[in-house]
Amino acid sequence: MGMFTTKELYNAIRSAETDMLDTKRWGYNRWRRTSDNTNPKGSTAYGPVQITMKRVKDYLDPKVTKRKFSDKDIKDYANKFKIQSDLYNIHGNEEKMKGYDPRLGYSNINDPTSGVGMLSSKEDKENYIKMAEKMIADTWADSDNDINKFIESWRAKPENEDSDYYEKVRRHLFKQKHKV
Repeated sequence: MGMFTTKELYNAIRSAETDMLDTKRWGYNRWRRTSDNTNPKGSTAYGPVQITMKRVKDYLDPKVTKRKFSDKDIKDYANKFKIQSDLYNIHGNEEKMKGYDPRLGYSNINDPTSGVGMLSSKEDKENYIKMAEKMIADTWADSDNDINKFIESWRAKPENEDSDYYEKVRRHLFKQKHKV
């Protein structure tokens, strides 16, 4: 696969995205929706590597990308992920909404049930990781094994807009490669 394995890339993205959730303050739970509610359109980023509905929808729509899920379990999970993301978009931070469910709101450090979504079974978590690793492997291949292109494609932001994120990913990757 080149300089980095899919697992190494997954772990680096996970570290940059959700290390802060793997603390006592956040209940040691990376399986949550983002806490960043500043995007006016809302965010559906969820899980250890904060996959978004847009990325999943692109894989489910053959007109959008040449990449797709060939594994039936991953495809089935991706469709469940899309449903959860649609619910995230409906609930958002609408705590006064009739039927509001904190599991579908944004993650909140003061509420351990917030943002955890509905995909919390062991099987769901295993399929999330398989889906994420497929997407990461494809993104790496499409980036010509260039770590900066990979990060930009995954993050969907250039480095000058999110240099801390790029640094966290690179630091994690190179720290792992140089362990003695």
